[in-house]
Amino acid sequence: MVVRGYPRLTGLSSGLTNALTITGISAVTYSVALLVHTGSAPSNSLASVALLVGLRVLFVGVLGPRRSVWRVRRPGEMLQFVMWIGAASAVFLWTRWSAGAASSVAIVLLEFALAALLWVAVYLLVSHVRQRRRSRFDGNVSRVLIVGAGEAGELLAQDIQRRQEPGLRVVGFVDDDLRKQRDLPAGIPVLGPCGALPRLIRQHSIDRVVVAIPSAPPEVVRRVADKCRELDQP
Repeated sequence: MVVRGYPRLTGLSSGLTNALTITGISAVTYSVALLVHTGSAPSNSLASVALLVGLRVLFVGVLGPRRSVWRVRRPGEMLQFVMWIGAASAVFLWTRWSAGAASSVAIVLLEFALAALLWVAVYLLVSHVRQRRRSRFDGNVSRVLIVGAGEAGELLAQDIQRRQEPGLRVVGFVDDDLRKQRDLPAGIPVLGPCGALPRLIRQHSIDRVVVAIPSAPPEVVRRVADKCRELDQP
C-alpha cells in the first residue's frame, strides 16, 4: 500500500515539552543541591533557579536537539541533551563566579550531576515503557517504510512515534541521496535507495510504503507504486 504523507509540524510542541521538563528537573535538582551543600535554601535561590532554567531552555531548547526528550530513542541523542545541559551549567557557574559567589562551584557541580542522572533516568524509563508497549502489540503491527529521509520524512516518523499507535511501526527510510544513507532521522536508519524497494520490502516484511516527499512529481509516486506492485502488494 502506497500512501502519500504530509506530517504535522511538531517542533513547537517539542520545544514546549522540553522547556517544561527542564524547568521541573532544574528546580528539583538545584533545590536538592542547595539542601545537601548548605542545609537550607537561601532567599535568593529563586533568582538562581530562574537564571539556570533560562540558560538551559536557551541551550537545550534553542541550540540543542530539535526533539522532545520524551521521544529520544538512542543513547547518543540523550548524550547530546546532557552535553547541552552541561554547557548551560558552565555558563551559569561563570555568572555566579563573576558575581563573587565562589561557594557556588560545589553546588553547581552537584546540581549538574543530579540533573544528568535524572535526565538519564527519564530516558531509561521512557525506553522501558516503549519496549513494553512494543512487545505487547508486536503481533498486530503494520511495518512502515518511508520514502524520503528529508525533513518531511523525519517529521512523519516522529509524528507516528509520538502518537505511539500500536498498529504502526516505522522500520526505516529509503532515499536516493547517498549522504542521507548514513543518517538516522528520528533515530531510524536509512536502509537504501528507492531502487532497492522490492528487496527491502521482502527483507523487512514491510506492510505499507509511505511517500513523504511533498514536492515529489507524480512520476516518482508512480515509480514507487510500480516497485511495490512487483511484489503484488495492494
